[in-house]
Amino acid sequence: IGSNTKSLEASELFVEFLFTKERQKELGEYGQLLCCINIDIDKTKVSEVAYEMNEALAGTSYPFIPWDNPLGTNIGNEFNKATQGIIGGKDPTEMFTRLNEVAKQEWGE
Repeated sequence: IGSNTKSLEASELFVEFLFTKERQKELGEYGQLLCCINIDIDKTKVSEVAYEMNEALAGTSYPFIPWDNPLGTNIGNEFNKATQGIIGGKDPTEMFTRLNEVAKQEWGE
């Protein structure tokens, strides 16, 4: 939320809504986010990869870096697409092949 936002109260309410346990559960089961710790995801509603990632992250005691940030806009965006695709059940080889193609174009390698 920007310091000069014109709708500070509405923005704060929106963030509070996003991080309720109920909303995190819904988003996690829809495959949109890796959920926070202590969110009980219904294993039958997500891909096996998404469930395993959520379980692994829930067991950590440290934060993790949002990897898309240091990669820059183009590769970061493609990285997010690849990650979301894999979590959503798409073929990892296909997703990483596309990510590598974008990286080669971006970095000239």
